[in-house]
Amino acid sequence: MPPKKTLDQKKKDWSAIFTWVEWAVDDDGEDLFKCSVCTKGVWSDYRRFSGNMQKSLFDQHADDKHHRESLLQAEGKAHMKAYWGGIIASAQAKKQEEEEKMVAEKSQQFKALLWLVQNEVAMAKYPSFIELIDELVSREHSHTSTKSGWEMARSCSAVCRKRWTDRIREAPMHCLILDSTNDGDNWVAILCRFVDSSGRTVTAFWDIIPMIDQKADTFVGIVTELYRLDQIDEKRCVAIASDGCTTMKRFAEDLSALFGGGTFWCHCLSHRLDLALSRDAWTKSTFCRMIEAGLRSAYLLFNRSTTRKKELKKLQDIYGKIQLPTSIIEIRWISKFQAVEALTNPSTMDAITHMLRDKDPDALTADEFNVLDLLEDHREGLLGLKRFLMPLRKLTKSFQAKNLNLHDAIKLLNATQREVSLMQGLPAEVEILRHDFIQYLGSRFKADEVSWLAFNNVSQKYPDDLVRIRFKLLKDKFHQLGWDDDDESFVVDYNRVMGAAKDEIDGGLVPDDIELDSLGDSLGVGKNWKLYRMLGKTVSPTSVDAERAFSCLTRLRSDYRRALHVNLPHALRLAMVRGSTDVKDNELVAEIVKHWMNTRARRNRPKGIKRSAAGSIKKDEPLGGEASSDISADEGTSAQDIAEEAGRDNPRPRRSAYIQAMARFKEMVGDEDEPDS
Repeated sequence: MPPKKTLDQKKKDWSAIFTWVEWAVDDDGEDLFKCSVCTKGVWSDYRRFSGNMQKSLFDQHADDKHHRESLLQAEGKAHMKAYWGGIIASAQAKKQEEEEKMVAEKSQQFKALLWLVQNEVAMAKYPSFIELIDELVSREHSHTSTKSGWEMARSCSAVCRKRWTDRIREAPMHCLILDSTNDGDNWVAILCRFVDSSGRTVTAFWDIIPMIDQKADTFVGIVTELYRLDQIDEKRCVAIASDGCTTMKRFAEDLSALFGGGTFWCHCLSHRLDLALSRDAWTKSTFCRMIEAGLRSAYLLFNRSTTRKKELKKLQDIYGKIQLPTSIIEIRWISKFQAVEALTNPSTMDAITHMLRDKDPDALTADEFNVLDLLEDHREGLLGLKRFLMPLRKLTKSFQAKNLNLHDAIKLLNATQREVSLMQGLPAEVEILRHDFIQYLGSRFKADEVSWLAFNNVSQKYPDDLVRIRFKLLKDKFHQLGWDDDDESFVVDYNRVMGAAKDEIDGGLVPDDIELDSLGDSLGVGKNWKLYRMLGKTVSPTSVDAERAFSCLTRLRSDYRRALHVNLPHALRLAMVRGSTDVKDNELVAEIVKHWMNTRARRNRPKGIKRSAAGSIKKDEPLGGEASSDISADEGTSAQDIAEEAGRDNPRPRRSAYIQAMARFKEMVGDEDEPDS
């Protein structure tokens, strides 16, 4: 008699005969089985498998009428799945091939377009930038449309904006950087500073939005709507950096209250330096007012006057290279320094003095007399003023650095203040100016304003009790961050990091070269210390980046051109403020081209009906799904109205204009080299 088969042997043998049997194990370890093709009956659910079951039970189910019908249905489904799977795979392969071909053919045109925007070739060559966009993409459109260029521009906007908003959304915390302008129209530039996953500080250009007025309530509404549209948690906003106007200050208070508190307002350090020197010390100094009058006279005489400018240039053969006097902007102290620097150029001083001395003293105008008196009787004071302003110029330039954090900025300010205080041999008039400036600087920068950043100072170690108190105040201020409840862990991590920093200093390393983040990672610090370091790097010390967003607009004299550029979608504005869109980013260009192709594929559908990603028909869904919803603020009717108006008022550029633009692009960047951003 053959040996009795075990349960495992039976399962193995019957699975080879009946391929439709499906096995499983329950929570108690018991074997279960069912029919994988039947959809109803007792065999459609799992049944317990026992040792006394016979093969006849499975034979009986195999002859069941319902089971045979289920087998036929399953076989038919498999054939249909294979058939349609092949068709779908073929269609997907064809679509992918078309996308790759389009990306290969059109990437150069898209790069050329971004390059033209960055170098402002379009504004000099075409009355309307939309005309150029239409010209670049018209060959790829089989239909006649005046909005061909906007289809491409919207694709750029959707892709670029989604990339930035995704990164802002993923950041644990961020700082808003704001600046506004009332130059003809009211606009607000909104940037966002955060620390990415790699620990690098990033400043993202978020948007430029039109405003109806300069009221704080309007600011709050604009920013909250931007948070809602881009689905970003407003509680992650830990700071707001802006200038010190009343509107911005009240806006920061109202927005902090709306977000539930926990938002630090940072008055731009560069702006405060301007106020301390230009508005406070400079305007109250009789000596500075006399110097400024002479600088303005020199600018009018030898820069604005074409005749005198030519006469001055002729003296370069005798005195060397001459620097023309520059203008003065009232609130920007750096313009005052540039004017002083230009006039104190040795060649310039000697040449202007020579020109004015050759004239009859009785025939000198008031401006000429002021300049001559300044160069002859107050030369020492003018040179002393230049020496006094030189460290402040270096400080202002340091404030322009994009990755500068608030703690390092305060260190630079204190170091510059000490350098100015220790200057020796200054003229008496400049000594008075320096004394007043240091006093006003102290009133503009409060000593305890950023006391919560003191734990970043490796040159001084604080006692544990003081660390506990300040950290408790810090947690109460920024309560929205996910701090750990264990406050003592922060004290322990602080002592460990400061101890390691002291060892580095004792080993000969300069305190400014110590990387606290690297030390913390090597020591395995806790969450509280990491959040504290990230908070210090997130807060922006200046609003300079937001001011750069308007630099391209101030160069455009025409109100029409300014409105057109501001209403351009996100990607093109990114290119204009420079440094945010890289025309060498092939992945970005490929994504834009694919998005543009999908937009073109939708154009023949009935109005109001779009297909979702799953293939079902939906009404009134925004084009492009999530990506296009991100640009709703950029694609208003105002931008399209401007484009259509430009198309009516200005004739389309000839084909030769397109060829010339592309030829100039290839000539400047080379046929093989890609354009620099």
